[in-house]
Amino acid sequence: MNGTVTCASARIGATVLIALCLALPGWLTAPVAAASTPDELAPGKADKAKPYGLSGKQADGAPGLAQRPGPADAGERARLLGELYGRLAKAKDAGAAKIIETAIERIWLYSGSDTTDLLMSRALKLHNAGKSRLALKILSSVVILAPDYQEGWNRRAYIYFSKRDYRRALRDLKRVLKLDPRHFQALNGMANIMRALGDKASALEAFRKVRKIHPFAEGVEESIKELEREVEGQEI
Repeated sequence: MNGTVTCASARIGATVLIALCLALPGWLTAPVAAASTPDELAPGKADKAKPYGLSGKQADGAPGLAQRPGPADAGERARLLGELYGRLAKAKDAGAAKIIETAIERIWLYSGSDTTDLLMSRALKLHNAGKSRLALKILSSVVILAPDYQEGWNRRAYIYFSKRDYRRALRDLKRVLKLDPRHFQALNGMANIMRALGDKASALEAFRKVRKIHPFAEGVEESIKELEREVEGQEI
């Protein structure tokens, strides 16, 4: 962990540092929002805000992080997420928000089940290799095996979105948000789908929800301003 991250972690509080130091199995610690999403995944203007905040390819691992257990149980996981969401909403700048966002994403990915983790790892590797059909089959097994694990639904929704299968993507995103109403990636994905389908008012509402949870979510402020001109300008 470099000096910049250490200083920022100290500035935003001990809880974030603890979450960042939760060493989850290798691939779970990979940054998931660094690269740009391929334009073909989001028709029209929907590609201005990254769908789900995910990159087109997911890294298999991140160097420099020890491999230790994640949250001890569901209660600790919920407590950490609640604390981190609260800090994210009050983040003072994009740098601090990014550190908190990364910590949240790592906790999202941790399932607490070796079997589920293995299936997720295989699904992401297959998706990276362009084998999305096989990845979907594995993710469908994940959501059956662990229906309360929101990231299985979220990752499957992402692949459906990449295939422009918006009906199935929306169905899965609703499951994610039922499990975690503050899952800003799922809200972001829903906003992009609504925008792609031409439902600008619903897209604007969803983007505003993302901003409330994550004030520095990449591309969201720009999307809100554009939609406000298109939706609220028409009303005037």
